[in-house]
Amino acid sequence: MEFSSDELRQFLDSKVLQYNKPYFIDTDPVQIPHDYTLKEDIEISAFLTATISWGHRTSILKNAFRMLEFMGNSPYDFILNHKDEHLIKMEGFVHRTFNATDLYTFIEALKFLYQKQEGLEGIFTKYKTADSLQPAIHHLKKELILESGRISLLPFYPVHWIYIVVMLQENWDFLSATKTIPKL
Repeated sequence: MEFSSDELRQFLDSKVLQYNKPYFIDTDPVQIPHDYTLKEDIEISAFLTATISWGHRTSILKNAFRMLEFMGNSPYDFILNHKDEHLIKMEGFVHRTFNATDLYTFIEALKFLYQKQEGLEGIFTKYKTADSLQPAIHHLKKELILESGRISLLPFYPVHWIYIVVMLQENWDFLSATKTIPKL
């Protein structure tokens, strides 16, 4: 089924009305970033949760909470200041095909992004266009894969990038203010 831009907007707006309700959010992974107030904690928790968001919601929630507990529920501070010995407690973590090694790799890549690229918001702010987030997503993947030197293969399917954008957009005023549909 193909949608025009207007039809897609109407469809997505109807889904926002349907699902942007406390009863849904309370049982959905999108609740995770709502637990934080620091912008960087919101970004990181949304990104990591979106990364493992395939499967049953209860399993996703359980493992997302577990990941963030490993980080002392302060993901930004952990990303910037962890030591190798802090990563040991994550050994054995697994969510479907995403495992502790993947988590270590993402932690190091995120550290690079926050130290060198002004974090996730920095990438999106710098590279988004008036009508598309695609350039920003492209540069985010490039930074994670090439520049950080950490992630050689991203286990993302296109739907994961959509979910990441949706989770981040919900928490970033500058994205929701544009009122544009991401072109992926």
